[in-house]
Amino acid sequence: MLSNVKGDISGGISAAVIALPLALAFGVSAFAPIGTPEAMAMGAAAGLYGAIFTGIFASLFGGTASQITGPTGPMTVVITEFIATAMKHPAIQQQSDPLSMILTLTAVVVLLGGLVQILMGLLRCGTLIKFIPYPVIAGFMNGIAVIIFLGQIAPILGMKMFFDADGIFSPIRLHEGVGSFPILGIGVATIAVILIAPKITRKVPASLMGLIVGTGVYLLLGKTVLPEFARFEGNPFIIGAIPTGFPIPLNFLAVSIGDILKILMQYPTTFLAPALALGILGAIDSLLTSLVADVSTKTKHHSNRELFGQGVGNAVSAMFGGMPGAGATVRTVVNINNGGRTRLSGIIHGALLLFILVALGRVARWIPMCVLAGVLMVTAVSMLDTYSLSLIRKKTAFKDLLVVGVVTIITVVFDLMIAVGIGLMIAALLFIRELIAMKVYRKKFRCDRIHSKRIRTEVESEVLKEHGNEILVYELSGNLFFGTADKLSDDVEAEMKDTRMIIFDLKRVDTIDITGAELIKRICDDVKGNGETIFKEGESGDRVFLIGCGCVSILGSSGPEKNTRFTSLGRGLYFGEMGLLERSVRSADAVADEDCELYVLQMDDLEKLMREDTSIGARIFNAMARGLSQRLRLLSAEMSAMESV
Repeated sequence: MLSNVKGDISGGISAAVIALPLALAFGVSAFAPIGTPEAMAMGAAAGLYGAIFTGIFASLFGGTASQITGPTGPMTVVITEFIATAMKHPAIQQQSDPLSMILTLTAVVVLLGGLVQILMGLLRCGTLIKFIPYPVIAGFMNGIAVIIFLGQIAPILGMKMFFDADGIFSPIRLHEGVGSFPILGIGVATIAVILIAPKITRKVPASLMGLIVGTGVYLLLGKTVLPEFARFEGNPFIIGAIPTGFPIPLNFLAVSIGDILKILMQYPTTFLAPALALGILGAIDSLLTSLVADVSTKTKHHSNRELFGQGVGNAVSAMFGGMPGAGATVRTVVNINNGGRTRLSGIIHGALLLFILVALGRVARWIPMCVLAGVLMVTAVSMLDTYSLSLIRKKTAFKDLLVVGVVTIITVVFDLMIAVGIGLMIAALLFIRELIAMKVYRKKFRCDRIHSKRIRTEVESEVLKEHGNEILVYELSGNLFFGTADKLSDDVEAEMKDTRMIIFDLKRVDTIDITGAELIKRICDDVKGNGETIFKEGESGDRVFLIGCGCVSILGSSGPEKNTRFTSLGRGLYFGEMGLLERSVRSADAVADEDCELYVLQMDDLEKLMREDTSIGARIFNAMARGLSQRLRLLSAEMSAMESV
């Protein structure tokens, strides 16, 4: 960790300078639903606490050495929604000190979110998160950007939002004596400086320069034309009295543990849902940043350790009443570009923010709310996924654009976790639909024109040329599962006419589920069910067949009924001897009921054998005669039994 001290110091300081305005802005934004000046100051402190403690402890225990952790957009949105919900919760409002209860329960949610991440790390869930489709991630990131941007409209106009009797956000002016124009002007000036600053110099971060210039304009107006800006007590336009001492664990705790546990036990889902959201969204945000860090530093992060470190950082931050944090892409890139490579850079980043809090907290209390709103508006716009927006011009990317749009809308209108869940479901359905649309076979052919590489005799080649069209070969590929199995079944069924044999080449098949395996079995049964014809009625009867294994049925016509089964013969029996003995045509059909092994004796071979050894020929004919006699006896007994019934 001390192998790159100079670079880590430079990177850590640069990251801290960028993190300062963002930590203040995210903290104030998260506590905005409370609507009191005290809450704004607490929010600013919570943002700094979050950046300090998640930055230090995630660096110590995480799996990405150069990553900088702190409050981010997704985490801020979850906390904002939780506080807004808590403000309306009847059980909380009935408390003697609702504000203290809300602050305490917020810390509990952050702690639970950290424990969720620790558990995810221990259960090795880091690799699973990588499989979340990119359109889903882009969708909720866009939705978060929209939520953050919309949330800053009120403060940049010199207003605040509060819940009316119906639970709806409504704006009111912060100060009746000050119009929206001066406040809006300061916010617009802040935005303009942030946008123009990179074109002038990159030595000072644009957000910090915007913070300094915007605050300077505000103080200048307060000294000249708007004295309301210059007073500190009761000033609704500034952050207010930020706690400036060294952070003390559980210093925010002003309610009894019993009251906290009572609410948690009575309404568990109210707290578990946002905690789960913090854990999952923080994990996604952090691991995406880890991938960016890997590309920049040519290293490889440890995803499960990173989740564990993020969880520890959030748990420690919760103990101090701080905001939750996650891997921050911009701050990480700035750290890397300025030489940060080891965990020391993240620790220095957190330590410098702690020094700023303790030493310069009295200065930070004068930062205007409209300036922080301007910083967050620019941050929100930069969070928009430009690649997903470019999909609008691509007709081939309609499905991805649909997922992005749906997740974005649900994120803004409903809830982050609902959006992620529905996004994953839509992406999965579209993926399955795409798999189903793909051909499950690479090619299919019949063997009269395409053969294997085996060299055959002239006789074999002639047989294959004559009967090869009865052999159908499928070269399967990809995944044979419930979505594609039915399509293959339809294709095979359409090809069954004049097909006596089907060959499936599974060499290029990646996976087969139970449905796919059942399909192969069913097709095999269907082919067997069709029955391979050994000989047909009317054909020349110059051969006798001995059954080595399997079963053969003798089929013929019985009155108006066709394909009547006269008998079935098994292993060790023979058939076709009547046509051979009579030297006439076949009187019935012989069909294989299953896979059979048959031994064939032709008339020419039999006559040759009799000439060479008459005793063998006599024994063969004697066996045939006994067999026919036994069958006639059985048939006679059966007919007698039927007449007596």
